[in-house]
Amino acid sequence: MDVLSIVESRLRSAADLKKRFSKQQWNNIASNFFTQKSGKITNTDFRSRNKYFQRQIGIEMADDTTPENWQLKAAVYGISVNSSMPSWVDIYNTIAPYADKNLGFDYADSSPSDKGAELTDKTPESRAEVTKQWVPTQTQEWTDFDKFRAEYFLPWMAMLKKKRSDTTYKTTNYGERSWWDLALKRKVQAKGSPIQEVDNPRLSLLMKIYEDFKKKDTIKKEEVDIELWAWLRGTDQLLYSYYGPK
Repeated sequence: MDVLSIVESRLRSAADLKKRFSKQQWNNIASNFFTQKSGKITNTDFRSRNKYFQRQIGIEMADDTTPENWQLKAAVYGISVNSSMPSWVDIYNTIAPYADKNLGFDYADSSPSDKGAELTDKTPESRAEVTKQWVPTQTQEWTDFDKFRAEYFLPWMAMLKKKRSDTTYKTTNYGERSWWDLALKRKVQAKGSPIQEVDNPRLSLLMKIYEDFKKKDTIKKEEVDIELWAWLRGTDQLLYSYYGPK
């Protein structure tokens, strides 16, 4: 029996696919697709997204997941299987090339044993609060970008400004500044330089997320929530680590 036949004979379910890769390899797969979709991301961004990746389509996915359901969930992460009716072998062939490509992320706590944990040290809200309570809506997708922008994106940003209005940091160059200003001002102080300013990486990432959704024919709320939640957690962590108490 050739290698392909062996793979096919052993890949008949989600449970089989999960066992094909080690935890390290599943983390490698996730990180490669995250960077393909979003470009350079921080370690905090990775850890935030990876937790949900592994629960939905990775090592912690439900054993009764079907290939069709896997493909639908994988699309959120920019993963495309070259088949409208994929088999587990098709899925394996799509992700296997990335299993041993370690991009150097810190995988600690990427898949915590407490699956109910939704808080980080620096983000006071839970994921459920940010994605369900900040902008309550029954809409699960939009085909009109302007409608999405008016109904969800701008109200979400307005709630973010309200929630972070009392959070301030003392900075070397700018005095006491609000979370909002530091996260979204166009230029920030270059690390290690008292005078040089560079494009704000958090604003740049947020604008990339915004522009990516602008290009989509259908904008799914699930995708939006994953991206905005990861961005928020990463921003909270970065600002605290950079400007918080030493």
